[in-house]
Amino acid sequence: MSWNPFKRRDEELAEQGTERPAAPLAMQAGEDDPTDPLINTAVFAERSEVLRQWPGASLERISIGSGAATTDSFLRLAVEQEGALSRALPQLLTRGGPLFGLRDLLADASCALAASLEDTAHGLESLREQLAGGQAVLRPLDLLLAVHDLAAGLEQAREHGLGWPVDARSLGFVKLGEERPGLGRWQLRFTGFGDLREGHATDAQELITLLRPLLDDMFSAAGSDLLPAALHRAPLQAMLDRLQNDNTLDLARLRDAIASALGGMQFRGHGLTDTGMKRQHNEDAWCIADVRQQAAVGSHFLLAAVADGMGGHESGEIASSLALAMLRQQLQAALTAPSTRGLDPTPLPAQLATLVPGINRALSDRSAMDASLTGMGTTLCGFALVSASSTLSEGGQRSAAIFNVGDSRCYLIGPGSLRRLSSDHSFVQELVDRGEVTEEQAFDHPRKNVITRCLGGDGQDITADVWPFQPGPCERILVCSDGLTDALRDTEIRQVLADSAAEELPAVAQRLVDAANAAGGPDNITVLLLECLL
Repeated sequence: MSWNPFKRRDEELAEQGTERPAAPLAMQAGEDDPTDPLINTAVFAERSEVLRQWPGASLERISIGSGAATTDSFLRLAVEQEGALSRALPQLLTRGGPLFGLRDLLADASCALAASLEDTAHGLESLREQLAGGQAVLRPLDLLLAVHDLAAGLEQAREHGLGWPVDARSLGFVKLGEERPGLGRWQLRFTGFGDLREGHATDAQELITLLRPLLDDMFSAAGSDLLPAALHRAPLQAMLDRLQNDNTLDLARLRDAIASALGGMQFRGHGLTDTGMKRQHNEDAWCIADVRQQAAVGSHFLLAAVADGMGGHESGEIASSLALAMLRQQLQAALTAPSTRGLDPTPLPAQLATLVPGINRALSDRSAMDASLTGMGTTLCGFALVSASSTLSEGGQRSAAIFNVGDSRCYLIGPGSLRRLSSDHSFVQELVDRGEVTEEQAFDHPRKNVITRCLGGDGQDITADVWPFQPGPCERILVCSDGLTDALRDTEIRQVLADSAAEELPAVAQRLVDAANAAGGPDNITVLLLECLL
């Protein structure tokens, strides 16, 4: 079956948004064979809704489906008269990055230009309502990237002599796919193509003025903040103030200022471990490695990881320490460039996924050579980042990822929110995933300490969960062993963070450890905190 999404409709159907069934399609050769996959007798319906109309251009939402059910939705932009806009749009749409959400670009007899665009989930005002009602979570990183992408896209329009009078109706947001529940990013989409005017100069300061209320919504909807305002919120607001009050600001400088701020983001970490109230010795190990190489092209390698050993006697300590040492050495060797060439951060997630099975085999081989180490194993969880230059505006690249084997955990601490980044490899987590128990029931489950995946152990092949994750300003990353999460529920961890919101990393880490010990301290407790600062 072939289908042309740009085929002209009857004007009445376009205005009314009614659906027009396509003629039944069937391919026959002699007698019909019902098993032939080429035979299709389904009736497909197409629904059109005009969203925006400009002189010579329109933006419509198209839905396709069989009968009453629709299976796909997208936006269609059609420009039906020659001019500066139709001449500029092919390059803008194909070179404009994520801002324009392009799926396809076609031209036919009915349109000077036609483009199929990604549909948006919310307009600007709709997203603000979602934030205020707590139905959506927006990260400060999302806001800064929205300003950057809008400035970059409109700078390309300026090169073609087109400008945009700032209008909230022309912006929408789409939720990117979620690697973990609740962690998908909101990305800006520009939908006001017909508002682009020849000879108009877009005001860069107005872009900040338009999008900045999202920042206020973000913090006001957060409730109790979990971060020191002086270290996080104040620098972000001060940066936006400077840009907003700069009378010489243009689109290119706005784009570069955001890229430079994100590329030059600083990281500060602190780790703390404690034996707990019930154990005789500590089998946890932790690592925070911050390696900076100065060369013709600078490079930065950052690793924050926790390993919780098991096996009794000293074997658990050996397993956790060996796993972290191998991970650090091999990642650093693989990703830190020599001074004669630049660093390519692209392979980071793949390197992590490749190295973890090798560490598992090395631990198994070590235990096979020493009877006293038989059965030793360890969890491994953390965050890694590698960047290829000091700022993104200098052409640098940055790649970051979360990795996990076992039931140690990684959390994101944002403005008023604590969100789990990792998923436990444990018996009770499988029950939760299947809907057989709730998170509350899992916390008190008698088998909650039974893990289904670890490094070493029985020597089976092991893979790690690895997924990309970009940290941003106004955020902290918490990596911890199960000594913290077995003692404290997520809501209790959040309350400790709220109570210590004005404090810096060492004091916050100590408060978490103290709270876990006060709750019984059933296991070794290790807490790493990593802070992202503009």
